[in-house]
Amino acid sequence: MIMYSSDFETTTEAVCKDETWVWAWGSVNINDENDVYIGNDISQFITKCESDKQSIHYFHNLKFDGVFIMDYLFRELGFRCLKPDEKPEPKTFSILMNKMNIIYSITIYFKKVKKKKWYKTTIYDSLKILPYSVEKIAEDFKLPISKLEIDYDKYRPKGYMMDNEEREYLLHDILIIAKALKSIFDNGDTKMTAGSNALQNFKDTFDEDRKTQKYKYRKLYPVLDANINEDIRKAYRGGYVYVNPNYQNKDLKDMLVFDKNSMYPSHMRYRDMPYGQPTFFEGEYSGNSKFYIQHLVCKFKVKPGYVPTIQLKGSPYYNSTEYIRDSTIDRNGDTIDEPIELYLSNLDLKLFLKHYDIWELEYLNGWEFKTNKGVFNQFIDSNCKIKCNSKGAIRLNAKLRLNSLYGKFATNIDVTGKYAIFENDLVKFVFNKDADGNIIRQYRDSEYTPLGVAITSYARYDLITTIDKLGGEKPDSRFVYCDTDSVHILGLENPDFIPQDDNKLDYWKQESVVKNARFLRAKTYLEEFYNKKGELELNVKCAGMPKNIKDMVTWDNFQIGFQSGEKLKPKIVKGGVLLVKTPFEIKE
Repeated sequence: MIMYSSDFETTTEAVCKDETWVWAWGSVNINDENDVYIGNDISQFITKCESDKQSIHYFHNLKFDGVFIMDYLFRELGFRCLKPDEKPEPKTFSILMNKMNIIYSITIYFKKVKKKKWYKTTIYDSLKILPYSVEKIAEDFKLPISKLEIDYDKYRPKGYMMDNEEREYLLHDILIIAKALKSIFDNGDTKMTAGSNALQNFKDTFDEDRKTQKYKYRKLYPVLDANINEDIRKAYRGGYVYVNPNYQNKDLKDMLVFDKNSMYPSHMRYRDMPYGQPTFFEGEYSGNSKFYIQHLVCKFKVKPGYVPTIQLKGSPYYNSTEYIRDSTIDRNGDTIDEPIELYLSNLDLKLFLKHYDIWELEYLNGWEFKTNKGVFNQFIDSNCKIKCNSKGAIRLNAKLRLNSLYGKFATNIDVTGKYAIFENDLVKFVFNKDADGNIIRQYRDSEYTPLGVAITSYARYDLITTIDKLGGEKPDSRFVYCDTDSVHILGLENPDFIPQDDNKLDYWKQESVVKNARFLRAKTYLEEFYNKKGELELNVKCAGMPKNIKDMVTWDNFQIGFQSGEKLKPKIVKGGVLLVKTPFEIKE
């Protein structure tokens, strides 16, 4: 089956505000770069898909390009989108989409030729395999070509014929992705996402034979009962991201930034990790396991000089992205003073007991695990060796594997997705519902959630204990900011408790020396640092701020209240998706 790297070039808001269209498309055979197809109308692309009988196309951001395909199938060809529980029919297509409207694949069914054989085209999202911009992929893979620029807002009517500059631009885009995907596929990573590729690479360390491999893997990491998995998942949290309020929104000078080398792989490599079926216990845990999850209720308040460590998800009373300093809060004039229910790993529990004054504490129950070391050694050591001794595509692929594995273990078992309909002349995404209007839920087997809980717990414990050594929130603390695997500290003296090496696992690397900095809030800061040439360079970090706006940022205007009208927000219109300019503001 032929695999292509494909792309659409589409009109912008400057051309038309309520309609968009494909003014150019291109496809290149991933295994033969001389096999190239170029056109100026989406109908030609669909015709090619049908004439190929069976093919695969990769678009870099299918959430965008996929809507153009669906609109054309609905509008011009009378296709119907299959519901998640429907079987294929001629002139139908199916989509794999989650409840957040993220599209993983589209399969177009043209014609049935045998009992189980179809002439069909499957379209995947290369962004799920290579989660970087086309420009960055070209740079990091050390490709001989780079991304070009054109006038995106130029008026290009339907039927427009590309000039040589535009043709070259399109060719570069599809060739960059083709070259990168070929290197990934040649390396044996053929799954639909980077996480799935990493998980398969890890499973391959158990055995080459897939049946034996699955048996060995599932013997260690069995599918847990859904109710047990739900309990354990309540202890799953992400990276610790926090700005010291003593230094927030202040102009700072002379700082150091340290990154932990492969934070998650470091802990997977060297710490005790859970495996097997968990054992339920009542009350406070009193065993000797090196990993367990404790369910408790209590009231609490962070101790002076310590950073808060507790977040609550799904509570109507607390912001899920903020760390709670006090369980007693004022909510619209009403005082909420009730015990809080928590599910904490033993590592998070240890930090909680150290960082908070706690009262009305009741230990309810929890889950105990057997633990082991060494299961990840082969996977991590082989990929770390490649990462440290290679360049370009080979290095980046190893880095992707290392960084993508941990999240697969805690994949949500609720995979309820959506399908597409054509309503009011627009593509729309809806849930599949039963006759009573209830959403028909879809579930998958759990991978092994306890591993996801453990890996992220060890990382938080590592980072927060380092913050404690730096002084936490004490008046003379060196700690300013952290994000998952990095810490930003005041002063230019290297702390002796941060072991440093540029490559070794479980060590830290001095990432940069900062002359000036300003931290507005979590994931929103500006640092003026010395680059490798010794020149001062601005590093702009701001969640939700696109690159074109970051280019406008200066030391003077990077403040609460910064505004720009240049943020591009996708909007489904007639024909596909239009990127519409919307306001962007750094809010309080």
